[in-house]
Amino acid sequence: MSKKTKKKVAARKTSGNAIKTSASLSLVIPCYNEAGRLAGMFKTLADFAGKWGGPLQIICVDDGSSDNTAELLAAQGDSIGSAAYQVVTYPDNRGKGGALAAGVAVATHDHVLTLDADMSTRPHQLRQWLRQLPGQAFPSDTILIGSREHEASEVDGDAMRRAAGLLYNFSTQLFTGLPFHDTQCGFKLYPREVAQHLFTKMQHEGWAHDVDLLYRAKLEHIPVQTMPVKWEHKDDSKINVGSDGLKMFLATIGISLRQKWDWYILQPIKDLQARAGADRTGERSYFRLLFVLLSLALLIGMPLLSGDYAPTGDEDVQKRYGELILDYYQNGIADGQKETALNYRNLYYYGGMFDTVAAWLNQSVFPDVDAFKVRHALNALFGFMMMFFAGRMGHLVSRSWRVGFLTLLFLALSPRIFGHSMNNPKDIPFAAAYVFTIYYMLQWMRQLPRPSSKTVLFLIIGIAFSLNVRVGGLLLLAYLALFTGVAFVVQPETRRFIRDFGRMSRLAALSLFIAVAAYFGGMIFWPYAQQAPFSNPFTALAEMQNFSTGIQMLFEGARIWSDELPWYYIPKWIAITSPLFVLLGLGLFVGFFATKFKEIKWLPFATIAFTAVFPVAYAVYQDSSLYDGMRHFLFVYPLLVVLAAWGWHSLVSWQGVSRGVRMGFAGLLGVLLILPALWMVRSHPNQYVYFNELTGGAGAVYADYETDYWNNSITQAGQWIIDNDPRVAAGDTIQVVTNAMEPLRHYMQEHAPNVRVGYTRINDRNTKNTDYHVLYTRTLDPGTLANAW
Repeated sequence: MSKKTKKKVAARKTSGNAIKTSASLSLVIPCYNEAGRLAGMFKTLADFAGKWGGPLQIICVDDGSSDNTAELLAAQGDSIGSAAYQVVTYPDNRGKGGALAAGVAVATHDHVLTLDADMSTRPHQLRQWLRQLPGQAFPSDTILIGSREHEASEVDGDAMRRAAGLLYNFSTQLFTGLPFHDTQCGFKLYPREVAQHLFTKMQHEGWAHDVDLLYRAKLEHIPVQTMPVKWEHKDDSKINVGSDGLKMFLATIGISLRQKWDWYILQPIKDLQARAGADRTGERSYFRLLFVLLSLALLIGMPLLSGDYAPTGDEDVQKRYGELILDYYQNGIADGQKETALNYRNLYYYGGMFDTVAAWLNQSVFPDVDAFKVRHALNALFGFMMMFFAGRMGHLVSRSWRVGFLTLLFLALSPRIFGHSMNNPKDIPFAAAYVFTIYYMLQWMRQLPRPSSKTVLFLIIGIAFSLNVRVGGLLLLAYLALFTGVAFVVQPETRRFIRDFGRMSRLAALSLFIAVAAYFGGMIFWPYAQQAPFSNPFTALAEMQNFSTGIQMLFEGARIWSDELPWYYIPKWIAITSPLFVLLGLGLFVGFFATKFKEIKWLPFATIAFTAVFPVAYAVYQDSSLYDGMRHFLFVYPLLVVLAAWGWHSLVSWQGVSRGVRMGFAGLLGVLLILPALWMVRSHPNQYVYFNELTGGAGAVYADYETDYWNNSITQAGQWIIDNDPRVAAGDTIQVVTNAMEPLRHYMQEHAPNVRVGYTRINDRNTKNTDYHVLYTRTLDPGTLANAW
């Protein structure tokens, strides 16, 4: 006999045992070789029919039984008590999902309940559900699913089977994003039209059909609510935990892939061919197809283009930092070793995840590829990740794939973001981690008070990921506590649980687990933090909040030290380097958010706005030392773009104006998108020096603000020498001096080793006897920049 466990959580008591209902209900019961159970099943159904006050239909589906199930079902007659009774018979076994689909197809009443023939959960459970539902009525647009993992469920079951179920549901969450802790309980109540729609679309007829149905419901934004059940394990189960569990796991992967292919690719193409209008989600399906196509283009195109970008002025030391961390893990630190991951320049204040992974890839996977090309391809992938999850965030908060697509498109056509995505290994990986974590923090808030295992896992990964790049990831731990508290105060669906001490204690323990796991996970690629995990990260934080090294910045036509810049330094950089469609979109967001406040779920938008504005406001408040434009705050830009995309979406779908006016708004957006797109093509690969049209462009303000502070254009100058000086091709020795030593020397060593590269400061250039000067202008005074260069 297998060991049994019993989980009982006391449900809230409701006065009175009797409840009257006029709900119209169809029961659908799949039957396969159930001859030994039918007597008990009919007894339970007859008892239920006598107590149910509304119209009742009972549909039994014989799914190709090899025993006498079909005969026993037919012998029951045409009624069970006052219920209408119907039998559907198939000669061949189709699987549980196929049997249910056949029964649901002939259901005629308002709601359809699917349940198992063993009556492990009796239909009487519906009477308990009605007591818990608003107005004691079944919702007309929501699927109610029984969950054995609900805190108020009473479960008498096999421990091994329950453990296998938990493991299966975790894998289901990973592959489908379904937030439910139990998808396989057969007790589910659907509005009839919803049930018939979903079962018609169902592609898997076996045991994993529940995942197929629920995933389709998720994609179509059909609400699903979990409910408690009283569930009793029955012997002679037809599911083998081992073999059937593996089949279900593989089937779930197949379901996820097929559903995605159908939802994102095939159905939009069919709708385009049929010139179909809005689908069940309320918008045209081609927006999700556009999102997928643009995602694929960026995923492939960005790493391919990354080879065109030069090593930056800082990148040689960052490359060395990654090699030191890799050596630290492989060999430790030898006695007397001077240069280590624990003391290398000031980089030990940073987590070294990107640099370490890049070093490992270059040494172990791509040893014959230039190290900087490996780094840039990896950087581009993180840039894509940042854009992709920002797009997903746009869809999450708006339930519109147009917002998701616009977010992705806006980021792809933001020259600064695109350019930094190619060779900025400090700020782009952190921005990717920040956006990824905020996305799952929004999921966490939606799923409270019991978030899914997938959300918990990815929150840990996201926060740890951010800390392994920059200590500023500690901010995300504070966000987790803040947003959890706000969600419980603001969201009606969670506010009612505030006084539930047991539930709140479990959530507090889970939050603490996430914080501890993420904090220590954030030290995996950070040897300095590992040495003193409770002090060194905060030492690094203090240093990063007010960088101790002073740097002169060109700002508003003057040279200013980095610790003396005006408070509006970052806000102004955002204003002058964001494309006009982003700035206008943010204005539209403010306007429509104010007017639609009562119509929308405002908390997710407010959360995104807070996570975009707070870091900048805090830096202003702290009077932090700032430099290099907005690059240290690139992580807030994708969040601003999400809001801007929703603003444009609200404008072009505004029902307060005519269709012609809305088309005019869309045309205006198209023009504003073309402007930076053309500039990006003309200026490739120097997109990160973009200034918007309000400033007159880079050509108008190059003497007022920093341009190529990271030396990206230096290698183009080197290539000009190679192309235009015949002595290079002849193999003659040529002398070049530069103030961008590492990028130019690396480039010439690869492409023209006979070109000797030396160093000079820009003000000492005329003292050097050389063939060429290749100089970047960062340290020149504005007057010299404006008049001589």
